[in-house]
Amino acid sequence: MKRRLIFFTQGKNLVAITAIFVASGLILNWWLKARQDILDSKWNSITQKFESKGYQLKSGKATFSGLISVEISNFDLQRGKQPVAKINKIKIKPGIISLLTGNPKINSLEIDGGLITGVKKEGYCNYCELIDSKERSTPDSTSVNNPSTRYKQIASLYTKLPNQIKINNLRIKYQKEKRNYKVSINNFEKNDGEIEGLVVFRDDHTTAKLKIKGYEFGDDLTGKIELYPYAAQDNNLKVPILENMFGLQCRMEKATIKLNSFTATNNILFCNIEGSAQGLELMHPKISENKIVISDLRGNINGKVGKGLFQIDSTSNIQLNKLNTEIYSQWRHGKNNKISFQLKTQKTKAENFISSLPEGAFENLKGIKARGELSWFLKLDFDSHQPEKCQFYSEMNEDDFQITRMGKTNLAKMNQPFLHTVSQDGKPIRSFMVGPTNSNYTPIEKIPFSMQQAVMYSEDAGFYSHKGFYLSAFRESIVLNFKKGKFARGGSTISMQLVKNVFLNHRKTLTRKAEEIFITWIIENKKITSKKRMMEVYLNVIEFGNNIWGIGEASRYYFGKHPSQLTNKECVFIASLVPRPRVYQNLIQSDGTVLLSNWNFTAIQNRFLRKGILSKDDTTRLLPTFRLKRRHKLAPEIEKKNPDQINLEILE
Repeated sequence: MKRRLIFFTQGKNLVAITAIFVASGLILNWWLKARQDILDSKWNSITQKFESKGYQLKSGKATFSGLISVEISNFDLQRGKQPVAKINKIKIKPGIISLLTGNPKINSLEIDGGLITGVKKEGYCNYCELIDSKERSTPDSTSVNNPSTRYKQIASLYTKLPNQIKINNLRIKYQKEKRNYKVSINNFEKNDGEIEGLVVFRDDHTTAKLKIKGYEFGDDLTGKIELYPYAAQDNNLKVPILENMFGLQCRMEKATIKLNSFTATNNILFCNIEGSAQGLELMHPKISENKIVISDLRGNINGKVGKGLFQIDSTSNIQLNKLNTEIYSQWRHGKNNKISFQLKTQKTKAENFISSLPEGAFENLKGIKARGELSWFLKLDFDSHQPEKCQFYSEMNEDDFQITRMGKTNLAKMNQPFLHTVSQDGKPIRSFMVGPTNSNYTPIEKIPFSMQQAVMYSEDAGFYSHKGFYLSAFRESIVLNFKKGKFARGGSTISMQLVKNVFLNHRKTLTRKAEEIFITWIIENKKITSKKRMMEVYLNVIEFGNNIWGIGEASRYYFGKHPSQLTNKECVFIASLVPRPRVYQNLIQSDGTVLLSNWNFTAIQNRFLRKGILSKDDTTRLLPTFRLKRRHKLAPEIEKKNPDQINLEILE
């Protein structure tokens, strides 16, 4: 009985298997006969859909290659007479299950050779009609300009992409208004969650060649991207979009970006992004005159982006070489700009703190050896609608910080006579000794105290009481620079001006200002040079007119006398020149009357009058008259001796 049952059961299975094979054969036979008709019908439908949107689709016949793969040759999509896409060969492979269900989904896509052209300018767009009309007609709150909506669209598009993509020799040209962008995809492969390709980006100014690798990319656009040089002979990567938009040249040896999460809620896009860059190089004339190099930059950013909003959460951090920094930023833009920025470095070994500063930005501090710890805190709140309410705070904290060995520059050089070189437009023009060997040098004891007072009233009233900085002056500078739309005032104290003159140059760059602030903090807080000596050096090196440097030259040039013989009124005039010496020195009539245009002279004179330093008899007229005795054509003693030796010392 069991044998009969087994035979019967096996017989039923055999019949079922035979039936399946027969049915499959019939279906396959039907498919081989009918598939071209189905393809032609679908192709006609696609062609009509393009035509309904104003496009013309021209191509060779779409045919099958293999059982279910479709190959399209000479794909040509146009709008009017303008090309949109022209591709040599496209090969598509749909999924078998989706094909049988009547809703074919592309499993793999191959593109071999072609050109895609996008143009968007005033009154014309050759690709906009290809975007779903529903998306283009949504209200402003969910428009494509909203980052949340844009993310959803990109994520939705990504989910529709085939799991397998292979692209060779595809070029993309994009013109937006007057800007032109080009992308050449030499080869690109997407294999499930992995991406790899060789891509060249070009814009109107630069070219960037990249090798791109991506891992674990999900439908929500999370994953990891690595960027490498295109070829072994290329030692760095370029970021052309930064140069095109901001004039910032940016290069790096390698970059890694890890997109951890994206969520969109109430039209706000929340994201968590990790990133790193090795061998980062930056060049911009407003940042630095030198190339800025950062060996290792990495960070973790928690942010949110919305319409008119960009925010980096306070849980974000950036590591600059060995320096860890917590960062917070918020920018609300629209009719009014509101900016909040906060930066706090962790307490770090002083030597690591200094060595972590970008190469090319703090050259005078290079090689310094130190002990102790340093940290820095910076906060800025600015509202363009109420600039006067700007809030600015900065503080450097130290714990047993001491310099144990000077580096490239001896920050204590002002404590003894030194050779000072004056530069203009980055080129040295004069050198002279700041010390007794220079006949124009004047010790502080022989400079009238009223000269010090006049300069302090003009430049820095609290010089002898502060430690290098006035935060209120920085706030006022931020407001003034915003109102004028340019860098008009730096908020410098006498200490900072002295550091700029003795150690740095006069270029108005962010890194020069940052180095000036840091060196000033070190000199003032570690009392490397006394206040008295700083004032002495300051009055002997600052400019008082065209090729007039120091109080000794100024006193002889304008009044034909030694500085010790200057009257209070004469001190007021010389001090009034300091902010703009080459301008204010010409605001004098032939009889010696100071013009009203020198507002600084009037301001100092009035303060002297209120303090009783000048009497009313000295100011009976609004503008007192000076008889300027220009008796000497001045030149430093050292220049007379051996100008060639001076030039050699400058080069050294």
